[in-house]
Amino acid sequence: MATEIVPTVLIEEVLIEASPDLEWAPDSQMRTLTDLLRPAITKLVMSCTSPAQMATTLEQERESLSGNRLAAKAFEVFVRNMSEA
Repeated sequence: MATEIVPTVLIEEVLIEASPDLEWAPDSQMRTLTDLLRPAITKLVMSCTSPAQMATTLEQERESLSGNRLAAKAFEVFVRNMSEA
């Protein structure tokens, strides 16, 4: 099994921060949202070595998640938390 760049627990935490009701969501819903969000977060983290690449990746991933309000909100929570770290 490949090592996750961003642990599942971190992705679940930003999902819950974006929507506290998810704390009591069925595991299947959390897995679905985590699977949707993981590629965008991973790509953003991988792009951190280049500010230009990071800006491009940020816009691309915002667009890719725009069809799911909750995933898009959680992505913004992750971005905000990352910028504050």
